[in-house]
Amino acid sequence: MIRKTSIAFLAFFIMFVSSSFAQETAPLRTFKFNISITSLKTEDQAKSIQEAVSKLPGVRQSELILINYELNFEVTNHDLDKNQIIDKVKQIILENGAEIVKINRSEK
Repeated sequence: MIRKTSIAFLAFFIMFVSSSFAQETAPLRTFKFNISITSLKTEDQAKSIQEAVSKLPGVRQSELILINYELNFEVTNHDLDKNQIIDKVKQIILENGAEIVKINRSEK
């Protein structure tokens, strides 16, 4: 009797532990970011920001529109979390002497 109870408890424990480690991945979604920037003084400064952002892993279709002072790029939710893209973009902008006014995110 004790042996049957032990086996049942062990089976329940194994099922519980194995299910707690299984994680579902979120469905793949693509986001478009529009970041308004100020304090751009030179065209080289803008090119440097755009090139650095486009080289980040997971960033697609990045462009810096000088007329609107707006940085646009696309990224998936998986890359966004894995590569900490927004933090790196903020760092690139600040290192190049520009300032962030507003960040807009929309789902594509």
